[in-house]
Amino acid sequence: MLITTFDNPYHPIEEFDKWYAFDLNHGYDTLGYIARLADFSLNDSEEVHDYKEEKAMNQILENDFLALYYKMNDDDPIDLNKVKMYEESQKKLIEESNNKKENKEEK
Repeated sequence: MLITTFDNPYHPIEEFDKWYAFDLNHGYDTLGYIARLADFSLNDSEEVHDYKEEKAMNQILENDFLALYYKMNDDDPIDLNKVKMYEESQKKLIEESNNKKENKEEK
């Protein structure tokens, strides 16, 4: 299982360097986020490591109030329609927020 953000157009395995650069440039640091939550140890077996990683990804999703993250299988393709829909929804939220600010300033 993998976790990525809806706005990242790159596949976390097939295009890792681009995916990681996008992730860091947008301030997500998803791998660091997983590592902080998972609290990995050098003594962890592969089974324990995988369990901690899965638990951390689930925790990220549970606390994702921006609905930014989603899980995918290693071989799932990136759905560019999801990327576009996410970008459009974010633009709409920004526009609505700006309109509310303008309305408050006018009063």
